Amino acid sequence: TNRVNVLGISQCLPEEGIVIINEVDTDEAYAFFADLKKSVLILGFAVVLAFIGVVYVASRRFLKSVSTLTQVSKSVSEGNFAVRVPVTSGDEIGYFSRVFNGMLEHIQKMKGEEEKRVKLLEATIAEKKLQEEFLQKSRERTQKILDETQKLKEKAEAENIEYEKQAKALQTT
Repeated sequence: TNRVNVLGISQCLPEEGIVIINEVDTDEAYAFFADLKKSVLILGFAVVLAFIGVVYVASRRFLKSVSTLTQVSKSVSEGNFAVRVPVTSGDEIGYFSRVFNGMLEHIQKMKGEEEKRVKLLEATIAEKKLQEEFLQKSRERTQKILDETQKLKEKAEAENIEYEKQAKALQTT
């Protein structure tokens, strides 16, 4: 004999004097729950797959933004302040990109002003050197004139002494 597990329910109907008994095979009774279990598992699996897909797409987008920021940062560290980060979103990465670009513009402006100051300073230094060279040459020329004037004075004094000697000699004769 094959035994079959059943689920049973009974209902007493006293007015009619009967009892209704209903039996259903347990496999048949629980089939709905088994189907529901399969549907929940399939739906759960689909939700997990969708979640993984969303996380994958979001992480790829995030990593692409971070990679772009890294490349621009490397370029800036090499002295290129003209590069900019493309702003592709309105989230925190987009905000950071806008702030980073603003910082680069400020640095580039300050660097341009610094280059102007350096050129002005270099021109001032070059002018000062020319002035110093001119002053040194003027000192040398002035000293040369003073030296020649001293020599002429000494020569004139010597000639004057000689003329005085000749004049005394002419007076005594």
